[in-house]
Amino acid sequence: MPVLFCHPRAWLPREGSRDSSRAGQGRRAGMTKGGVAALVAVLLVLNIPRLGFAAPMGWGGGGGGGGGGSGTVNSGTSGQMAYYGASGTAVSGSTIGGDCTFTGPRTFICTKTSGTAFAASATTDTTNAGNIASGTLPAGRMPALTGDCTTSAGAVATTCTKTNGSAFAASATTDTTNAANIGSGTLPAARLPALNLCTDYPAPGSFAPTWTAGHTYCLGAGTYTIGSAQAVNVANVGIHCTTKAAILQRTGTTDGLDVTAAGFDIEGCTLDGNSQSGSGTGPLINLNGANDAVVRNNYFQNTGTTNAQKGTIWVQAGLRDKILDNSFTGSQTDTAVWVNSQSGSNSVQDLTVAGNKIPGFAPVTSLYPIDVNQNTGNVTSHTTVDDNLVINTNTHGHCPAWHGPAAVQNTNMLGNDVSRNQCYFTAEPAGDGFHLFGFSYGVVADNIVDDGGNGAGAALLNLGDIYNTTVTGNEVDGPGSLENLISCVDCSYNTFSANTLDGLGNGDVGILIESNSGPASNNAITGNHIRETHNSTGIQIQSDTGSFATSNNNVTANVIVGANSNSSPASLGIAIVDTTGTLSNTQIANNVISGFGGTSNVCISVGSGAANTYTGHNNVQGCTASMSDAGTSSTDDLLDGVASVTLVSGTKTTTFPIPCIGVAGVCQDTTTASNKCTIGFISSTSTTCTATVTGTGTDNCTCTAQVH
Repeated sequence: MPVLFCHPRAWLPREGSRDSSRAGQGRRAGMTKGGVAALVAVLLVLNIPRLGFAAPMGWGGGGGGGGGGSGTVNSGTSGQMAYYGASGTAVSGSTIGGDCTFTGPRTFICTKTSGTAFAASATTDTTNAGNIASGTLPAGRMPALTGDCTTSAGAVATTCTKTNGSAFAASATTDTTNAANIGSGTLPAARLPALNLCTDYPAPGSFAPTWTAGHTYCLGAGTYTIGSAQAVNVANVGIHCTTKAAILQRTGTTDGLDVTAAGFDIEGCTLDGNSQSGSGTGPLINLNGANDAVVRNNYFQNTGTTNAQKGTIWVQAGLRDKILDNSFTGSQTDTAVWVNSQSGSNSVQDLTVAGNKIPGFAPVTSLYPIDVNQNTGNVTSHTTVDDNLVINTNTHGHCPAWHGPAAVQNTNMLGNDVSRNQCYFTAEPAGDGFHLFGFSYGVVADNIVDDGGNGAGAALLNLGDIYNTTVTGNEVDGPGSLENLISCVDCSYNTFSANTLDGLGNGDVGILIESNSGPASNNAITGNHIRETHNSTGIQIQSDTGSFATSNNNVTANVIVGANSNSSPASLGIAIVDTTGTLSNTQIANNVISGFGGTSNVCISVGSGAANTYTGHNNVQGCTASMSDAGTSSTDDLLDGVASVTLVSGTKTTTFPIPCIGVAGVCQDTTTASNKCTIGFISSTSTTCTATVTGTGTDNCTCTAQVH
């Protein structure tokens, strides 16, 4: 059977041949010459075994190209084609097979190629990717991708390091839904859910819970009464009030909460002392060995007075306790925070008392609002008292205090910090302001104390027995002061710097360093600004004992402004006072002193008995006497001053009110610039410098002399 493969038409009979001369006959027989030609062409090109064709009936005989000849056409079946099965003259009907089928008169349908059925893409344009509806493109056909993701040509392994051109954050490859994978930073508060730490919800009324370790007792609005002291002796107990209307009220002469276990926390409550003051009245909160306790953001009201005296909050012993941001409202008649170890070797260390407000401190006896004590045998160290506000409303109040034992360099009260506290007086205090005694290696910085023009019975910043401590940046306002502004008795190795002192009363001292029952040596008083408003002394170094030295103190680079007062006693800029003969080696240098032009006023005074005092490069102006030196072995070198003299002509002798070793000046004729004056040194005493000024011509001559 002949097999027909699909191929374009490739052969036609040549015009003029004998086959073409019978075209008309072929058409009359029912097959056109063109149709036969097309079929023959297909058969030839597809290399089908030779087909012999006889001229269809009615074409006539005669040979044609391709081996045609005359012969017999046998009968066939509809839809077959004439076919020579072998060399000869008989043509028989044959059904087309293989890749194509034939439907007369001229329709060929090919569905294969070389026996393989056409793929779908044979009749669909797959150069258009939109026509590819199934399957997967092999990796080898992939190009190299660029941009946020990259690949290699012929591969589909993809590396993505960006999105929209921005590199991925670290969390792109770390599962930050697991908190353990978050290794840095702090979650913003707004991202935290509302926390419910409460385990117990007591109702208002009698408050005497069965304390359970790790429980948090949450109190709502109402009054919770405490008839007897509550012993909190299990760890990690919390009392949280959801409103300041939750009131814990003491109803008898008793303590409130006695805490002896670690991790206690009370926040957001109002603690009412019910104005109790009878015998047995104790503190509202007593921390005794309660390490890591926190008393925060509470209101204390009607606190009454402890009897025997202790304080509204009493810290007996403990480590790392914190008393923060509490308000003592109304009239606070008792010490607000009392730190006092009572027995044995109890210690209080790393305590923080900060951000508390005591706006109405009105004790009935002399008390301190925050009072830190260290008793013999106990340790009270690294206590921080910062950012507290105290307003004293009667004569018995003071500012925060430290009370350590009088000792030469107490080693049981170390590393204390007193900074940024504010203390004001609305009435004249009977005693001092801040009282800071008996600690070492501390800081007293940036505090404000103001007597409000009411005066004070003692120094506003009163220090004693302190060592290796920095006192800096404090503002002490004492326009009505009756005592010293900063006083440090028996203090050594300290620095007093950058303090601002304003307003001294008659006979008072801005900064006093004094030995009484201990040494007062190796202190640096530098860079302070002192303004005197009465007859007083800016800085005074004083020895009152022959048993301890007052030596090697340096007074440098201070600015002292006097009041030019004519009142008694005389005003002094800097005074060195020795009453016992143990004061030596004081250096006074680079200070600026002015405004001491009143009667008997002196810018620098060195008293008798003071040995080896050095003065140098001080700028003194407007002083009745620039220096008075009655000491022994003093070196008065380069004491600078400015003075002016006016003369008409000739030579005039003038006296400058400072001692000197020489004089030099700039002289200018006030009328004729070409006329000059000269100045020359004559002599010096302990208080004056005598020089001559010589003018020329008849014009006035003014000389401004720099005396040294």
